[in-house]
Parts: sequence; structure tokens; C-alpha cells
Amino acid sequence: MQEMTIETALTLIAIFTPLNLYLWFGVGLGTFRLDIEPKIKTEGK
Repeated sequence: MQEMTIETALTLIAIFTPLNLYLWFGVGLGTFRLDIEPKIKTEGK
């Protein structure tokens, strides 16, 4: 294990922050859509 320097920490943050935002929005919107769609379909029947 190499020591965690400020540079490596900043690099990890720079890499993972956009990934985390993408995952949060992607998963969040996905579950949001799944919650809404069945209601609309059942109302249509």
C-alpha cells in the first residue's frame, strides 16, 4: 500500500465525484420513473 498523498486523494475525488453524481442521478431517476409508470398504466386500464 502506498501512502495516500494529497495528490492521489484529489485525483480519486476528481475521478469518482462525476461517477457518483452520474450514478445518483441515473439510479434516482430510474427508480422515480419505475414508481410513476405502473400508476399511469393501471389508471389507463
